[in-house]
Amino acid sequence: MKKNFITRYRLLILSLAITALFAACQKGKLSESTYYGKLSFLMGQLPGSSPVDVYLNGKKLGQVVPNTQRGGAVFVLNVGKNDLKLYKTGTDSLIADSSILIPENQTVELNILNSTVFGGGFINKRTVASDSTAFQIYSELDNTLHPGNPVSLKFGPIDFNTGEPDYKYAINDLQKNKLNPQVFTLPFTDPDGNPYFYLGKLVDAKTGEDIIPPSGYPFIILVTDHGGAFFIFKLSLPYGSYQADATEL
Repeated sequence: MKKNFITRYRLLILSLAITALFAACQKGKLSESTYYGKLSFLMGQLPGSSPVDVYLNGKKLGQVVPNTQRGGAVFVLNVGKNDLKLYKTGTDSLIADSSILIPENQTVELNILNSTVFGGGFINKRTVASDSTAFQIYSELDNTLHPGNPVSLKFGPIDFNTGEPDYKYAINDLQKNKLNPQVFTLPFTDPDGNPYFYLGKLVDAKTGEDIIPPSGYPFIILVTDHGGAFFIFKLSLPYGSYQADATEL
């Protein structure tokens, strides 16, 4: 009799525990802090690149080193909103900061820029089809070339029939020593497979007048030797002529 009572008592306790657990599940999911996502970094081997320390909500997560392959810096984190800061390794020199949301069971991928040539921050890099090319613009051109009004960059493909460029794209306020945030994804080849030839020029953003360099040649040649890749064009003025050097990320 006593044994049956103990058995029934244990069954009752087990039944109550199962009922409580089921009720908790019915109310919704567990706290988001019990779920996880991933944060993955890529930092290209650009001129003057150096390692970066990663801080999340004031605590150091680890380090990202210049690399061409993703996967060396992947962190498993609680889901939710977080405060992300990047510093040059071993210093208090802030490269970039952002508020970032980590979704459940997903990977957030970030591309870091940390270069003595191109500056620091995040790059909106994307997958590029083989028949396209994608790029951002970084300008080293100073105001002595055109003091006063803001400067715009206008560019476009050369029409093979007329030989004239079609200036259909523009950056309306080109600033010195700053990576312009606009990302251009453009056709690399025409329908026949011939590479496009993009030509640009600088103009006064208010008057629309061309800004002519000392050489007298106003054009900026924006070309890459292959498609399916992401580039940064660095604009400079060596020997009095415009120059655009492409660096692949």
